[in-house]
Amino acid sequence: MVYVPSREACLISTVVVAVFLLGGSIFGWASLAGIFEREGFYASECKEGDFDPKVPGGCHLRSLRFNLAFTVASSLMPVLTLLFGNQLDRYGPKRTSITGAFLAVMGNLCFALGNSEAS
Repeated sequence: MVYVPSREACLISTVVVAVFLLGGSIFGWASLAGIFEREGFYASECKEGDFDPKVPGGCHLRSLRFNLAFTVASSLMPVLTLLFGNQLDRYGPKRTSITGAFLAVMGNLCFALGNSEAS
């Protein structure tokens, strides 16, 4: 195989752009949780007298649900990294990138189409 430096640069820039675009759900979770609160996600967890000024958003059960979502997502990330590493070794970077992009688009569609009434 012939060494082509431009191919390497293209791969590195693609990865940097992908991390920039897709890393926000983990690294920007505090901001996302605030947006979800304003949109009314998990509002059904809060009863009339449950307001607690010490808890962000004022509702302890709602805060626990957001924390659970973050914990599950950040715990699954290393496991999925191992699975995608195995897929990368087995199928190569092109198929693995396409699979990852497809899953990222599907996840973003779930965020976009989700509504606060269904939570």
